[in-house]
Amino acid sequence: EADRATAVGIARRVTGVVDVRDEIEVSRDIRARGFDVLERLAARFEGILYTIPLILVAALVFLLFLFLSRLVGRWTGFADRLTPNPMLRQLIVQTTRAGVVLLGILLALEVLDATSLIGAVLGAAGLTGLVLGFALKETVENYVAGLLLSLRQPFGPHDHILVQGHEGHVIRLTSRATVLMTLDGNHVRIPNAEVFKGTLVNYSRNPERRFEFEIGVGVQTDLVEAQRLATATLAGMPGVLADPSPDAW
Repeated sequence: EADRATAVGIARRVTGVVDVRDEIEVSRDIRARGFDVLERLAARFEGILYTIPLILVAALVFLLFLFLSRLVGRWTGFADRLTPNPMLRQLIVQTTRAGVVLLGILLALEVLDATSLIGAVLGAAGLTGLVLGFALKETVENYVAGLLLSLRQPFGPHDHILVQGHEGHVIRLTSRATVLMTLDGNHVRIPNAEVFKGTLVNYSRNPERRFEFEIGVGVQTDLVEAQRLATATLAGMPGVLADPSPDAW
């Protein structure tokens, strides 16, 4: 049908032609059409065989850059020179690794002469950007929140914090979540957006802290003696400040 429309179009463009009468008939013969299908399949298979070496070269290029991205993840010296903040260094390393992998994909597509695919993807991204924006809202929000947490530094590695009802020591800050080791030894992953927007208590930021304990005693106990024993015991413990001194009510 496509060849038929092309023939009619050529005839109409010839100088001096006033009218074109289309009497072309498309063959309905099963054998003829079957041979056409086989010829097209053979041509495509031959084209695939010719492109196999290029596909292998493109795969090797991509694997090479994937290996380089892992080396970048292990070598953090460049990030150490950029910032003393370990959490920001981790985000820099992760972003650099993603950039190396993306460069490998671009070079692999260049080997396959399929760079036009990038333009098609970017064009489609303009149409589907709104849908992806809603779908990836939480992912982008957590990434931006992680970046802001790295810049503002409300906590550092191994700090003892309380956030969203979870208390523990900070193990690491990833691009998506803040990982805590709770006091009973469990790993807790809290989305960065919740950490950034929620109320956060950092017990490690100020070295001077006050603790309050409620202790019950028997009805026959001498309260004055109990208070004296409690304050004396606290005063003799390491880490307890002399000023202000322990007190009991």
